[in-house]
Order: sequence, then C-alpha cells, then structure tokens
Amino acid sequence: FRRATHDLKSSLEREIDERFVAARAYLKENPRDYEAWLSLARGLWQTGDRKEALNAYGRLIRAGKSLQTVTTELEEYVEQWPDVATRRVLGDAYMKSGKLDRALALYREALEAL
Repeated sequence: FRRATHDLKSSLEREIDERFVAARAYLKENPRDYEAWLSLARGLWQTGDRKEALNAYGRLIRAGKSLQTVTTELEEYVEQWPDVATRRVLGDAYMKSGKLDRALALYREALEAL
C-alpha cells in the first residue's frame, strides 16, 4: 500500500512539475500574458510552492495588472499564511494600488515578525 501511495504521489508531482515547466516556458515567450501569470501564481500557491507563487504575483504587481484580484487573493493568503514574505508582497500590492497606509502597516507587521 505504501509503495502504491508513494508511486502515485511521485507521478502526481511529476505531472504538476511538467505543467509548471510548460507554463514557465510559455511565459518566457509571452511575458505580457498577465492572465497566464495569474494562473501560474494560483497554481503554484495551491501546490504549496509559495515562494514561486509570490514571485509570479510580484510580476503582476510590478506590471500593475490585475491588482484588485491579486490584492484580494493575497489578503486571503495572509490570513492563512501570515509569514513575512506573503505580507511583503501584499504590501507591494497595496503600494502599487495607492493604498499607502495599508502598505506601511503591513510592512511594519512584517518587520516585527522578523
């Protein structure tokens, strides 16, 4: 049973990795496909690759794309996963959206958590 579970898990991990490899290759050729960046960010977050998900969300924030959606999702993530990196990226989204007071408050929280 353990062997079968391990094999299934390994197969699923390979399938997920291959999907993200394909998405990254697509985005390398189409870096301004912001819907694809959003899909990648969501998928990475759902599979637990929070660091790469935050990088993808950061790409959207820097471009000023889908800010309302990104902000809403990151607010939910901070409630679930209130680590420094997630708070920082949400702060960046607030800054880009012109919500400076909220951004500063979040950056302070992140600093206090260090």
